[in-house]
Amino acid sequence: MLPIGLARALDEKIENLVGKTATVGYKLPDGSIKTVQLAITGVMTKGFMTNNNSFVSADVAKLIFEAQSTQEGADRFFGFTIQMDSSDPARIEAIKKQLDEKGFQAETVADTRQRTYDAIGIFKTGMNLFAMVALLAASFGIINTLVIAVLERTKEIGLQKALGMGRGKIFAIFSLESVLIGFWGAFLGAAAAIVTGLVANQVLVKFYARSFEGFSLFAFKPLSIAAIMLLVCGIAFVAGVMPAIRASRLNPIESLRYE
Repeated sequence: MLPIGLARALDEKIENLVGKTATVGYKLPDGSIKTVQLAITGVMTKGFMTNNNSFVSADVAKLIFEAQSTQEGADRFFGFTIQMDSSDPARIEAIKKQLDEKGFQAETVADTRQRTYDAIGIFKTGMNLFAMVALLAASFGIINTLVIAVLERTKEIGLQKALGMGRGKIFAIFSLESVLIGFWGAFLGAAAAIVTGLVANQVLVKFYARSFEGFSLFAFKPLSIAAIMLLVCGIAFVAGVMPAIRASRLNPIESLRYE
């Protein structure tokens, strides 16, 4: 079994390699190189973690080991993999404890996956904090925009109130304006994020994480996007409350005299 990086170095069309014979060489105790002919049975194109190792059958591994076993340290392993019939967490923990007592450090695939998820979780937390700071800054931007809008439209507001428009309608107009600012900002931001994420998926998989071929490193869920847009609209509404209240409380006579 070949890793995808090595396979593509041999042939870009990796499917052509399956069934062909590869010559593998290994060093003997006298310094000479012995070779063995092995059939390529497959290419590892997908994986949770990037893999740069090639794998042979247990019989071939035993053959190579026995040929090299007279070398100093040849009977020492830096790592090995075992497969258990039991999936009981308590049994797995007991085996890990026994291995630890013998000087081995044991971890399961679930441990490796959890460690990776923890790293991703820390990254997500950092990005969420960054998003909160961005939303806070955007809130002040909305407040500033609407305050200026109230000042620029003071006469217009005074005229509307003089013609009978109530405070509630004035408040609703400016509140709706703040919500629309938040909605279109969130919509354009989400659209830009989706496009950027789709492009990043292709680039990262093609150049940096080929073992993730077929996976999406950045995923976009409709419900999550909708929740974010609702959150942004809510923050925009709260940010627009103060300017909206100020606009609704303007005196119509003083507003008509405003320069």
